[in-house]
Amino acid sequence: MPVQPRPRLHIDDLVGNSLLLQAGEELVVGRSGNLVIGRHDLSMHRTLFQLWYSEQGWMMSNVGRHIPLRIDALNKGGSTHIELGPGAVTFLPLGKSSITCESKEEKYELHVQVEKLAKVGPSRYSPASDQLTRERSVFTAEQEDLLRLLAGYLGSPGATNANIPPVKEIAGQLGWTEKKTNQKIDRLVHKLEGEGEAPFRPFRIFLAQYAHRHALG
Repeated sequence: MPVQPRPRLHIDDLVGNSLLLQAGEELVVGRSGNLVIGRHDLSMHRTLFQLWYSEQGWMMSNVGRHIPLRIDALNKGGSTHIELGPGAVTFLPLGKSSITCESKEEKYELHVQVEKLAKVGPSRYSPASDQLTRERSVFTAEQEDLLRLLAGYLGSPGATNANIPPVKEIAGQLGWTEKKTNQKIDRLVHKLEGEGEAPFRPFRIFLAQYAHRHALG
């Protein structure tokens, strides 16, 4: 079967810094992000938003606490407008878009561009390469239980980080103690960080978003 190419994403902070992301790569934008904005702006979140690729397209999550984001399509005839509040997740439209926000001290604008790809025809299929692209982290049974539960909180249409309960409630649903749940969360975060993920706090939110975008629910 043909292997469809996956679109890349280009992001530009309009002040001299730009990155090209391949499908499978992730990016955190903020005062302490992989792409830094507002380095000296103390009212800017350390992690403002996150970008990653899912099988349906490029995703964006507002992981900040109080700064809303606005996404506007910049394509010819484009009229897409998205308001992304704290905790919300959305797909990025194809083509070029602007991302704007405002802290107490500064206004910010970045441009992103999601490649538009033509569908490919039949090609030679390589089982080895397909197996490589399907490789995922290996989790213990209890880690899988935790990730499935966390992914479920974001599985409903319109769900945001506000749907993810505190650790005490998560522990109750798993039949674990709160201490055990915190330990499981910390170990999972440490494992994923070692595999190249970029954790942010609260860790239960990070793990829920990770589980949701990797369809672990």
